[in-house]
Amino acid sequence: MHLANTAWIDNEPVLFDCIEFNDNLRWIDVINDIAFLVMDLDDRGEAKLGWHFLNLYLQESGDYQGLQLLRFYKLYRAMVRTKVLCMRLAQPGLSDTERKQDIELYHSYLALASSYTAKPSRRLIITHGLSASGKSTFVRQLAGLCGFIYLQSDRERKRLQGMSATTNSHSPPGGGIYDAKANYASYERLQLLAKEALTAGYSVIVDATFLKKLQRDRLRCLAAELLVPLVILDFQVADAELRRRIQQRIAQGMDISEANMAVLDYQLAEQQPLTEEERALVLTVSPDMLPDEVAERISK
Repeated sequence: MHLANTAWIDNEPVLFDCIEFNDNLRWIDVINDIAFLVMDLDDRGEAKLGWHFLNLYLQESGDYQGLQLLRFYKLYRAMVRTKVLCMRLAQPGLSDTERKQDIELYHSYLALASSYTAKPSRRLIITHGLSASGKSTFVRQLAGLCGFIYLQSDRERKRLQGMSATTNSHSPPGGGIYDAKANYASYERLQLLAKEALTAGYSVIVDATFLKKLQRDRLRCLAAELLVPLVILDFQVADAELRRRIQQRIAQGMDISEANMAVLDYQLAEQQPLTEEERALVLTVSPDMLPDEVAERISK
């Protein structure tokens, strides 16, 4: 699954030239195939699309263990493309234009493979904010810009319950899949997945409300344990605007969040404000800020 074997036909991506003739070649680790497309997008200067594709795959599949091998597979795939180009360059009959293009691609893939051997810098980012404060929309874009693994609490909570992301559990505020036991399990899973991604060498954004200090403390301890910097993105939106957004989301019916007015009222009553110590880690995200601005500040 790479760009030379992919076409866009009738508004759908179409993969072709699949290996059907040999089961030993056809059946491989799926993250190996995912790595091929991500690597190719890196090579074409479209890393943002690569991160978007990777995060969608991980969120749908839950295959976060595959991150331990992803960089190895990306390097392997880049070297395979390098070798194929070397074999092609040794063949007679290439025009000068074709030879020049292949040499450029060869150098490009080789440089990319080398870059995958560099020790990556890692960061841990968590969000903080009430439902409908714009966290998910914002950090989904930010993850692509910065090259972060994006963990989403609503999706992982429902995965733990054996539910699809879009299924509505009809749970009351503080009950059902949002009771104390389910909350503990959900944040524990987010912590474990974040640790898995960080130990694999990737930076992570965890998208959740993090309205309780204990929930935030778990991720602060993880950052301290792994010696990675922690940033808290604090989303501040007026209550009236939150209610307007929730009404709009319910009317559209397309969001995986189950937040309604009762949930918002519950959060407002139960939230625990950031401590002075936590505020030293905060980057406040106002409604008029763009992900590019935050990406630039995070990278400093």
